[in-house]
Amino acid sequence: MQKVVDNEDDRFIIEHVWPQTVSDELPEHLHETINENSDRLGNLALMIIEDNAGNQNDPFEKKKAAFDESKFRMLNEIFENDEWTLDHIEDRETRILNVIKSRWPDTVAQEADSAVPTAEDD
Repeated sequence: MQKVVDNEDDRFIIEHVWPQTVSDELPEHLHETINENSDRLGNLALMIIEDNAGNQNDPFEKKKAAFDESKFRMLNEIFENDEWTLDHIEDRETRILNVIKSRWPDTVAQEADSAVPTAEDD
């Protein structure tokens, strides 16, 4: 994943809830789904680096135990689940996008308008 924001104090990272690298600990039938969806917005979480030490590629169940006492309410929302599925990712992604749209409606509308192709673009 490309680093977009400069994090000068290096206190925060973006963590994948589903790991970026699928381990053999995960069921085979989930490998393709995880590979195709691990970079989705709903699967990403802002974390304090110290909270994430050594957990990057762990399966959800192991991460849940490590992050149960997170200072970020957003993470508590994730780890209060017993499992992490594609449905959870899609629901969380929708909620995040709704917050973005309500917080910055003018910016979102401008970006959406500039992304729509016009007849002149043909």
